[in-house]
Amino acid sequence: MVVIGTNRDELAGRWRDALGSGFQTGTVANLDLLRQWLAARPAGLLLLHHRLPGLNGRDGVVQLHKAHPNLRIILFSDRPGDDEGLTFLMAGIRGYCNTYMAQPLLAQAVRTVLDGEVWVGWSLMQRLIRAAGAGAVPGASGNGLEGLTARELDTARLVAGGASNKVIASELGITERTVKAHLGSIFQKTGTKDRLQLALLVNGQPGRTVH
Repeated sequence: MVVIGTNRDELAGRWRDALGSGFQTGTVANLDLLRQWLAARPAGLLLLHHRLPGLNGRDGVVQLHKAHPNLRIILFSDRPGDDEGLTFLMAGIRGYCNTYMAQPLLAQAVRTVLDGEVWVGWSLMQRLIRAAGAGAVPGASGNGLEGLTARELDTARLVAGGASNKVIASELGITERTVKAHLGSIFQKTGTKDRLQLALLVNGQPGRTVH
């Protein structure tokens, strides 16, 4: 079940169209209705407009996350910025998007978040990764990377440096499909869920997360 939190009919329709017929959806127009909905029925994903009446910014998101820790939240902002995105990531959201992003990209963001990863703009992702370790990439020994193959370790280090799958494929002389396979294996072996958590681990700060 996907809950759509907005009081704008055109946004609700746009997001439903992007999701397609593969999802059950429900729409709520304010925070009180959202709380009632979540208390009455399970939901796996919330598409949340940052101007939902009653939300009260970060505080409202924090309360939602505490009350429903397994609910994945994608926040949509009319004027997204890295500072705002970071604030909401620290409050527990799993995705941060432009309200009017292209529908195919929105569908991709939904799939990514449901797969357990974080969806943010590239500049914000690089900022988070840089903050994780200030560019220091230690060796594999003693930091949770011992079980990786040499090629997986190379991939993990490039991720920690902010490289995209395309760049990693070029650097290592492999296909993007192979990069994705390496990442799946890396996430499983290290117990990380997404690129950001992996970057934090590689940079020697496994205790820090965006939750």
